[in-house]
Parts: sequence; C-alpha cells; structure tokens
Amino acid sequence: MQCPNCNTQVNNNASFCPNCGYQLNNTNNMGSMGNTNNGMNINNGMNAPVQQNNNSSSSLLQVAFILNIITMVVFVLVIPAMMLTGSAIGSFVSVNSGDDTIGFATGAGFSVFSIILCFIPLAWMIPMTIYLNKIRKGQAEITTVYSVCTLFLVNVISGILLLVEQSHHKQ
Repeated sequence: MQCPNCNTQVNNNASFCPNCGYQLNNTNNMGSMGNTNNGMNINNGMNAPVQQNNNSSSSLLQVAFILNIITMVVFVLVIPAMMLTGSAIGSFVSVNSGDDTIGFATGAGFSVFSIILCFIPLAWMIPMTIYLNKIRKGQAEITTVYSVCTLFLVNVISGILLLVEQSHHKQ
C-alpha cells in the first residue's frame, strides 16, 4: 500500500505513514471511523495530515523561551552578589593593608567590573529573548544564525532546542 500524501510504501496494517505522518484510511486496523451525528458526517480528520510536530514544536519554543528568561534573571541576581563580593574584597584589602583608600578602590573597581560583565550579556540577551517571543507567536521565523547565536550567547540548551525546532520546520 502507498501513502496518498507522499507516495511512500507503507505496511498494510499501518494507521499512519511513517514518512509524513498522514493518517491512513485503513479499515483493517481501525474499523469504520466515520460517524453520523445529528445527520452530519464526521470524518475525524481521516484525509487530513496529522500534525504531530506542531504541539512538540510549540513546547520546544516555550521551554527555550523560559530558559532564556531564567538565564536573564540569574544574570540580574548575580549583580548584587558581585557588588557584595566587591565590598568584601575591599574590606579584606583595607584590613590587611591598613589603608582604607586602597581597599575602597579595590572593592569599587571589582564591583564596577562585575556589573559591566553582567550587563553586557544582558544587552544581547534581552533583544534575543524578545525575538524568541515573536517566534513563539508566529510573527518571526527561526534562522540558523539566530539559533547558533542563542546557543553561544544566551543559553546552550535554548540554542539546541531552537536548532531542533528549526529542523522540524524544514520537514
């Protein structure tokens, strides 16, 4: 037997085409699927392709979006921790050197450097997460460049999920 959608050779007892997911009208395996309800013939989508990847795709995008948000929140929460670490380093230097000016300069310098290191990644994480939200809503498309940039610059797992999602869209 051949699939009417993609012409792939299919087992006679198969309910779905293994290549494209098309639901086959196989009376040997499923019996009569058409029902009559109040005089209306309900076909249960027998001739329509099954869209199995749609739910998994949207869930992949949802998980990637949530992971991007979590990554940004972690970066925002790291900023106060880095400032406290800078203060602690400044106090340690002040006590050990006996000079408060050196301790303050060291602590302030470490705090400023830490804040800069946390805000620079947020400068690209925020727009990339906004773009991912547009992808989730169907307002933009996933590109390989975007997926790889997410992989390297935002979150490795999100990037992998986007690459998997992109491969689902190409099929």
